[in-house]
This record gives sequence, structure tokens and C-alpha cells, in this order.
Amino acid sequence: MVASKHVKKHQMNKDDNRGSITISRSGLASGQEGPRFFLVKAEKIENNAFKNFSKQHGAPEGSAVIATPNAYMTDKVWNEIASAFAKGLRALPVVCNYPDLWMAMTLDGYGSHLQGEALQVFHDHKILIVKEEGDTSQVCQAYDKDVAKEDKRHHRSILSRVRVEVNMVDQWMLVLVANQVYSLSYVCVRVFFSYQNSQLTAFLSACYVLIYLFA
Repeated sequence: MVASKHVKKHQMNKDDNRGSITISRSGLASGQEGPRFFLVKAEKIENNAFKNFSKQHGAPEGSAVIATPNAYMTDKVWNEIASAFAKGLRALPVVCNYPDLWMAMTLDGYGSHLQGEALQVFHDHKILIVKEEGDTSQVCQAYDKDVAKEDKRHHRSILSRVRVEVNMVDQWMLVLVANQVYSLSYVCVRVFFSYQNSQLTAFLSACYVLIYLFA
């Protein structure tokens, strides 16, 4: 491959891949899944099939496809989805029955997650944001323990079938495939045991004390 050294990122178009997306997921230790956000590269969402996404495609309440300049999570995008994210979390089963009690959500140390504007939105919805220590996602995030493996297995299976029918899997097709995959892989019992196998048990116990103090 011959390319300019002044270009930071080189891409090669392939027949079955012309784009990428960023996905944000959330869930409770009890196994209930929170909102899903799919970031795509677009000026705006023009296709009606991707508007009001949660109702049209059976995704958890608050889920949405978000148009971004490059399909990456940025401070602006995180601030934009914070309100829908918080409302979706507060609408989850059991949580919705206790609007006056605080809940805790752990996030990795990605810079956009710690923006003051978004933190204020979560605070207004009584959601305590707790930052994980650096380089601990592999042991602290329950998703990495078991659910991610199921995601990959279902992704491979569904994409192999999709490629038989279409010549190119673009970002819009990826959104639909990913949404279907997450509906298949996010099984309550599997998620519950993923939390048990992570290092969050003692950590969440401490969070419950904090929530009690806030309530």
C-alpha cells in the first residue's frame, strides 16, 4: 500500500463495508436493558424508518439513532442524548416505581462522559454517575464478561445471512442488525450472572449506601 504520510487515517472501501457506527448501551444488574443509541454519519435522520426508533423497532424506551459528523461520541453528542438516556433509565421496571430514590450508573473514563452539562441532566433525574478507574473495564463492566461474547456470536450469524441477500452492508443496515442482535443477546439471566462475575458486587454495595444518603 502506498499512501501519504501526511494523512492520519487511511481507509479502503470494500464491497461489504462502507461505514461504521458507534453504539451506546446500558442495563441494570437485574438484567433489564436501558436505552440504545446508534451514532451514524449523517447531517440529519431523513429516513422515517429510523425516526422514533424505540417504537418502530422494539428497542428499549429512549433508544434513538443520532446523526453526527463522523459517527463518533463527542461532548456535543453525549450532551444531546443525556436527557433521553436519563428518562429511559428512570422508565425501567421497578426504577419507575421509585421516582424519589437515586440510582447509580457506572461509566468508563471516556472524557465526554464527564461533561458538566450531561452530569447535571443525570443529577436532575436522580442518577448518580460513578467513574470507573482507568483500565478496569475488563473487570468492572459486566458487559465484557458474557454479554459481549453473545453479541459477537449473534452478529456473525446475522451478518452472514444478510450478506447473502445484499451486496453492501452500510451503516443503516448495521443499525438494524445491531438492534436485532441486542434483542437476542440481552437475556436477563445472562446479564445478572455477568454482573455477579464482575468486580462490581462490593462496589455497588457501596453505591447503595451513597444512594441512601442522597435519598
